[in-house]
Amino acid sequence: MNGRSVETTFFWFIENYSYSWHKFGEYLRSPSFSAYDPENTSWWIALYPRGQRYVSRGYISLFLARNPTDEGQENVSVKFELSILAADGSIIHSETKKETFENNDTSGFEEFLPIDSFYKDILTVRCRLWKGDGKTQESAPICARNYIAIKNH
Repeated sequence: MNGRSVETTFFWFIENYSYSWHKFGEYLRSPSFSAYDPENTSWWIALYPRGQRYVSRGYISLFLARNPTDEGQENVSVKFELSILAADGSIIHSETKKETFENNDTSGFEEFLPIDSFYKDILTVRCRLWKGDGKTQESAPICARNYIAIKNH
């Protein structure tokens, strides 16, 4: 791989997002995804539609979490970028962070984006994950889709 880190890109599509019933402190959990680099690590995203804690009410809180049982190294230092994308793929908001994760650790942003910043029924979250400070080599994207059920009367 020419000494380059391989970047993992995960897209999470949440359909019927505007029907989310979650209260502050309650989250949506993405399906797990495996990273290309660091090897043998598994991750997921926690999205709090109405904020993680009382102080972040009015905001979407967004976090990257490492699965508790992956087979990667005990401590893994990575850079990650969490983004909310518009329907055309443009970035509505994006934040980047460098963090060292142990198994079951989470890191992210409590006040990621004001709740009223978008009103679409499909919310697209993108997570880019890589290690090191050098250039990265892109890999094929990983995609997952969740649906918020709507009850018809």
